[in-house]
Amino acid sequence: MNLQVVYDLAADVGEDNAEYFVPVKWLYQVPKSKAFSEIGLFGNQNTIARPRNFKWIHTVDRLSTIWNIR
Repeated sequence: MNLQVVYDLAADVGEDNAEYFVPVKWLYQVPKSKAFSEIGLFGNQNTIARPRNFKWIHTVDRLSTIWNIR
């Protein structure tokens, strides 16, 4: 899987159509070989704030259990 992509910068497409990045400090990491997915997990590539809905809470709880994080 190729994880390198080209993003639209404000200088090229204007601020309304640009893609912005938020720095992330990962508290826990796993290799791609241990990636986990199942129906019902929260996922939104456009979210930059911590959501508070049920799916977010379920996802954090589920991944904490799968990866033994507490």
